[in-house]
Amino acid sequence: MGYRQIFGFGITCLFLSVTPVLSADSPTKRALLIGVDDYRADHVSDLHGCVNDVQLMRNVLVGKFEVPPDNIRLLTNAAATHAGIVDAIRTHLIDPARAGDVVILHYSGHGSQMRDVSGDEIDDLDETIVPHDSRTEGIFDISDDQINGLLKQLTAKTGNVTFILDSCHSGAISRAGGNTVRKIDPDDRPPPPPPEYALSGTRGADEGIAGVQLEGSDYVLISGCRANELSNETRFNGQRHGALSWFLTAALQAAGEDVTYQDVMHEVEAEVSSRFPSQHPQLEGQGTDLRVFGTDRINTQPYVLVEPLGGDSVKIEAGEVYGIRKAATLRVYPPQTKDFRSGEEIATVAVTTTEAFTSTAKIIAGGSIQAHSRGVLEAVSYGEAGIPVYVAVGEGEQLARIADELAATTTLELVDSEADARIIVDRLGNRITVTSGDLESLAAPVAEFDDAAVERVVNQVTDLTHWLTVFDLKNPMSDLQIEFDLRREGDAEGVPAPREVTGGSRISYLVTNQHSQPLYLTVLDVSSDGSVALLYPPVAGEQQALPPGEKFSRTIEMFVPEGRDSVRDVLKVIATNEPINPAVFPQGGIRGAPPAQTDALQDPLNRFLAEVFHGVRAAKPVSTGAWTTRQQLLRVSR
Repeated sequence: MGYRQIFGFGITCLFLSVTPVLSADSPTKRALLIGVDDYRADHVSDLHGCVNDVQLMRNVLVGKFEVPPDNIRLLTNAAATHAGIVDAIRTHLIDPARAGDVVILHYSGHGSQMRDVSGDEIDDLDETIVPHDSRTEGIFDISDDQINGLLKQLTAKTGNVTFILDSCHSGAISRAGGNTVRKIDPDDRPPPPPPEYALSGTRGADEGIAGVQLEGSDYVLISGCRANELSNETRFNGQRHGALSWFLTAALQAAGEDVTYQDVMHEVEAEVSSRFPSQHPQLEGQGTDLRVFGTDRINTQPYVLVEPLGGDSVKIEAGEVYGIRKAATLRVYPPQTKDFRSGEEIATVAVTTTEAFTSTAKIIAGGSIQAHSRGVLEAVSYGEAGIPVYVAVGEGEQLARIADELAATTTLELVDSEADARIIVDRLGNRITVTSGDLESLAAPVAEFDDAAVERVVNQVTDLTHWLTVFDLKNPMSDLQIEFDLRREGDAEGVPAPREVTGGSRISYLVTNQHSQPLYLTVLDVSSDGSVALLYPPVAGEQQALPPGEKFSRTIEMFVPEGRDSVRDVLKVIATNEPINPAVFPQGGIRGAPPAQTDALQDPLNRFLAEVFHGVRAAKPVSTGAWTTRQQLLRVSR
């Protein structure tokens, strides 16, 4: 995995302090998305997923939250200079803002520090973001004081601002091996005097989780990790992204009508911290219980823009990252369509070519397509690739044999770089280790000279790939809507879901069917010991439909397996529009499980799930309206 540097969050001091007052006209939604992979200075390391982050966020803002495409500005690489970033904040966010407008500022890139000239920092260092041209002759980072001053001007006009930072804290300590550390040393050059608009904080102020103190303000700050942690960047669906950006956009894509920032970040935390145990995304601000992006309506079924290319050809502003594959079909509706269930589609298109973020298609039914038409994906596929695994084959004969054995396993993909891997198999002393991309142990080390070492490690890795595949299963393009919540026994209604409990605690999970049709439920406990337990239905195949608007609840007792001090349990619900066979899911803790027999599963959804989990990665696309998932993270300690 890679790491990206964050700028300490000091930049957020004293901004977002005005409660929005709605104007007579409808509020405008506007976003500035900054992603910097390419840095001009030779001594500043390049990144690889930041531009992808903002492209992905753009598509979600357009297709889910109806931010007009013309109101979204992407500032990437060579355009994201010191002057370019400051000018974009002024001209795109501050100047046109009116009371009640919705403003989103997303930053993916390096952060660092520079000498403090205002005297407001205890350590005499300002936190900074690092523009494309920073650290070159006469060009410095953008300090927290500068950002504070600019955002103070913005919040004088509207307080409905969301700030997203997918990067690492400047004080985080790098870990040896396994990861490319995105750590930029402080700029030791004497900086110029701060510009007139810069706004310093109060030296020695009591700071919050992310180094922020915003008394009386109304803001939302989403950050990739805690102040002493590192944010990971790795490969998702063939493209590199920051972990926060990838899982945040997925959670936003799947959001229901009344979802709040808290709701979204519970999902994001479960995803990120289960994949990267050393990383914990953060949410703060007094607006965390408000509806995401201040919207009065959230599309329950996201769409993608479809643009005419001439003749029967169209361009789709979504690609492989969204599960779109060649021959997939989309229903196309007129621009401004809001209700895709009752709306009248104007065409159907079939995908002919795909790239990461775009596709081309042919009209196979219906009439002509206007600019900015809206397409709804009918089917999703997981494609050919499995879980990426890196084996250090140069570290001895045993590891080379392990790589040969794993090469025949279809649910994983051997990769050549640790930076692309979710599972790393390496040697430490005379033991073979299996770790996550951020170097957290995933299984007990195996003595290198154990006669069964190869078999044991191969079993560990294949079981982990099954576990990760179950954990990864999601369908953010679905229009099936469910609510999934946890409650500790004895807690009053309305108390937030617990994030950590002790062994022996009794937890109730509650599923609400918010869809218009009955849904069938499968509930799993995906534990960090590698096990996947079936919580419901109690007997495979005995599913009963949950009617629309009804709730379903069960109480379970949490425990910690022998030999462990704690586990992270992800409770996951899979809701489907028809019964499925839950036998494809369970397995014991890192010890192997026989594959389900896919030839006996005739229903397309059953076959799809079985193939995804047990070897046939090229499963045919399955209707996005057939299933959806939700999950909650719970740490269980002794």
